[in-house]
Amino acid sequence: MATMQHFAAVSAAVEKQGYGATVRGQASSEAAPSRGSASDAAQKEARHVRMRLIVSILFTVPLFYLSMGHMFSWPIPAALAGHEGMMSLALTELLLTIPVVFVNSNSSVWALKLLYIVRQIWIRLLRLVRRHQLFTVLQRCIA
Repeated sequence: MATMQHFAAVSAAVEKQGYGATVRGQASSEAAPSRGSASDAAQKEARHVRMRLIVSILFTVPLFYLSMGHMFSWPIPAALAGHEGMMSLALTELLLTIPVVFVNSNSSVWALKLLYIVRQIWIRLLRLVRRHQLFTVLQRCIA
């Protein structure tokens, strides 16, 4: 009996914050719709991730073949080989890259922000190294 009173107090506090609480294993009438919507959202997200994966694979495999194939001695179309096809190859690689970047734009934006942060860190580290080198050169000159 004390457990149910304790649960009632905890449940009231949780609901006061705008959430719901149920005992594990017991399905309440209010909990069923929220679980269904969470499950639907998870399935929708899974479909979205699967679609991104398929598009990424479909465009990345030919991109890998064209950009790295010569290292494995794989045949490359004559129109894209040599100095004559260099610009055509670059344009083809760009056109194969754009869909992958567009489909994974959330990851791309995150990655670009991360690159900017890493760049700022490297700049600061290089400045510190230069100051340290200048300091050591001055120490050697003085000594």
